Amino acid sequence: MLADLIELFANELALVPGLTCKGEDGKALVGVKHLPANGAPPRIVFIPVARESAPVKTSAANPKTLQGSSWQLAVHCWGTDLGNCERLEQAVFTSLRNKIVQGADVFHLRTEPLADESAHIRNGYVLVVLLRIEMPLPEGTSGALVDFALPTTTIETVEFDPTPAVQGDGVLHLGET
Repeated sequence: MLADLIELFANELALVPGLTCKGEDGKALVGVKHLPANGAPPRIVFIPVARESAPVKTSAANPKTLQGSSWQLAVHCWGTDLGNCERLEQAVFTSLRNKIVQGADVFHLRTEPLADESAHIRNGYVLVVLLRIEMPLPEGTSGALVDFALPTTTIETVEFDPTPAVQGDGVLHLGET
């Protein structure tokens, strides 16, 4: 799940001295609501942009994958200047290399400066790192698709049927094929 992956990234990035990437609740700063929050650079905010279905990747490690998921994630690196932002961007890439969830592929699409007149732009510089993260959606994480799982039956006891076998009666007896 994307939320789990973001938390892994934030845990790794929290090791950078002075960097804020988690809120007071200890969770990663996720969503646009954290962009104008009070504070000073450096800060990293994760903003999920869009999710699309991706082709299913079959894997022996996870044979129950129902579909794939392709997220676009904008990582806002807010620094005091361009050089500081570039160091934050490198910290994001290092975090990606260190904390990739098994089965996820991460692609760097582009990095661009944020060009609007937001308050945090006036108090620093922002580079937006746009990533595409492709990962399998295992059974149980894709909502209504779980309803299509076939029920299973567990046999707890077996009784012997002493009646003679009758071919074609719909009951399989000992010795009958």
